[in-house]
Amino acid sequence: MREASQVRTTEAEKPRLLDPVAAGASGFRLKACLELMGLRPSVIRGNGSEIIALSKASVGVTKVMEAANTLAHSSGAIFIVSGAVDIITDGRQVVGARNGVPMIQKITATGRDVTALMLHLLLSIRCML
Repeated sequence: MREASQVRTTEAEKPRLLDPVAAGASGFRLKACLELMGLRPSVIRGNGSEIIALSKASVGVTKVMEAANTLAHSSGAIFIVSGAVDIITDGRQVVGARNGVPMIQKITATGRDVTALMLHLLLSIRCML
């Protein structure tokens, strides 16, 4: 199924977005996320701990930025890391934004909403080109 998915999205030149939900929670999840990274998604969006898990680095704000930048550079994907400071990097440039809203910490499942919005924007931009 993964192979068929890769062929269909590659041939159609469709953007792919990977959200490595709880990548560090288990070996199974991490392995699955790393395999999906091999399908060369256009964008990878996650929180700091998920990106750290993908890079197998130790935790820290500086480490999150380094991990995202290194992964973006090696994979060719744009990495978007949500947190107190949101980070966006393509492996060459890093942009940070302090848009945090304290109430977000009390709401669950906002990450999937952000991921859905990003995918919609990716598809919209593609249609406009």
